[in-house]
Amino acid sequence: MYFFPIPHPVEMPTLKWFLLSVFFLFTSAVLWAQPLPTATPIGMANDSFFTNMGNKIYKMGRVATTWYYAFDLPLAVSDADIVRLCDQDQILVIKNDSALTYYRISTKTVTNTTIRKSIAAFCSNPIKEIVFHNGVAGCFASSRVEDHYQYNGGESFSFKYTDTKNNRAKLKLPEMESPMEPAIINDFIQQFPSFLYTKTSWVGLGITAADFVQCKNEIAAFAENKPSSFSIWNRDKINWNRLLAIPDSLQIISSDKLQKLLKNTEEIVSTNSFTAGVKFINTNGETLSLSSSCYTTPNKFYFPWNLTLNGIVLEGFWPEISAFLKVIYPGFLQNKSQLQLLNDLVRNFYYFQFP
Repeated sequence: MYFFPIPHPVEMPTLKWFLLSVFFLFTSAVLWAQPLPTATPIGMANDSFFTNMGNKIYKMGRVATTWYYAFDLPLAVSDADIVRLCDQDQILVIKNDSALTYYRISTKTVTNTTIRKSIAAFCSNPIKEIVFHNGVAGCFASSRVEDHYQYNGGESFSFKYTDTKNNRAKLKLPEMESPMEPAIINDFIQQFPSFLYTKTSWVGLGITAADFVQCKNEIAAFAENKPSSFSIWNRDKINWNRLLAIPDSLQIISSDKLQKLLKNTEEIVSTNSFTAGVKFINTNGETLSLSSSCYTTPNKFYFPWNLTLNGIVLEGFWPEISAFLKVIYPGFLQNKSQLQLLNDLVRNFYYFQFP
């Protein structure tokens, strides 16, 4: 004779909680997993992408396709605000182009400051390491080389190491001609906040009335097929009277219009780009980066410069940067003249500013 155990009926409370648990998990997955078809990542940390919808933060794995709710920021975030993941544990919200709010994920703490104060705070600390870099990027490959110099006390920074990334172009930075003095580097950093918001002007660029006269003479020589440093496309279709009037017009343009001209002084647009820059690492371990890029050849001042610091990103026209680099590292930047810059500006003004 065989005896088969009779299963005990599941008690109703146990069955009820089981069903409720399944329902909760299903609805949570539906509510927390968001399609967010137009979501743009604000950064990546711990192998996950992050994005925001207002003050709600979502994240998605590197190879996943669905965003999952992560947490709320403890502040209101409008569509006009800029939100960035500025490091592995910090989200930055920028309001009104200047007010900054940092939210630290691990401690759920908030720090309020401004762009000016944040940069000034960085510049109040000595520099312990400086990094120079060059790079080239194209459709199929990119190369980058960095030379690191460290301050360990004494009268100069000493070479630390060279770092290369996919250096197919076999880039190499020029030799340092003389030791870098810490005083020169720290003086530049301490003065940086003072010229951060200075308006761009011809006087600030060191370009004089005599430079404009010389530029006009070069244009006149080019028009007469004489040797000249000036050149322009389709010379047979050029309105020479308009072209010759541009140097006089340039002398009186506004600072904003001058910056628009300085933003792109090249004759062509390319899928290739060349970069150069410098990074400063202070004794707090923070990094301020200044970089420049161009399609073919940089202008005299390597404008525009791009500044990054703790999630802050600024574009500026600071001639002090190239002046500093030529003092501290003479072979790092190419040498260009004021006349070459004016020739480029006149040509672009002719093609893009006149109706």
